Amino acid sequence: MDYFTKNRLLFWAVAILIVLNVIGLISLWTRPSRPRGAALRLGPDDGGKIMEERLRLGPDQVEAFEQIRRVHFERTRPIVENMHYIRLELVAETFRPDLDRERVETLLAELGTEQAEFDRLLFEHFEELKGACRPEQIDRLKQLFAELMEMKRAGGHGQRPTPRHDRPPPRRR
Repeated sequence: MDYFTKNRLLFWAVAILIVLNVIGLISLWTRPSRPRGAALRLGPDDGGKIMEERLRLGPDQVEAFEQIRRVHFERTRPIVENMHYIRLELVAETFRPDLDRERVETLLAELGTEQAEFDRLLFEHFEELKGACRPEQIDRLKQLFAELMEMKRAGGHGQRPTPRHDRPPPRRR
């Protein structure tokens, strides 16, 4: 292979790579934009649709489930907001030059109290949803709750749950 043939081959290889890169960039730029991970996240209305499909709810049950969910979100919204503000105070306390450990412990105790109240309301919510189910739907609801808890454990971004049959659940202290 002589010098000119070698350069011509190199020239065409670089030209093809440039064309492929331009095509790739154009496809990225023209694709509809959406927030990162948006396809995986569940919106506030998606939970009802999923339950309706998975549990095969009747029209009367759909309305009952929606009412139960609405009441639950109204009850828990102030708790979630309060937990958010407590966490903001904890972060602010972290960066104070004169860190007050007693204040940090107080904030953590408040956060724990709020979290316990949130979990109690969540339990009651699950109980109400179960009460609105027909007997043949209860096993499907139990499976759905298990999957949702796994998704939450996995980061809450809608990832498929990974079975954890390799070890028993952790024991309470």
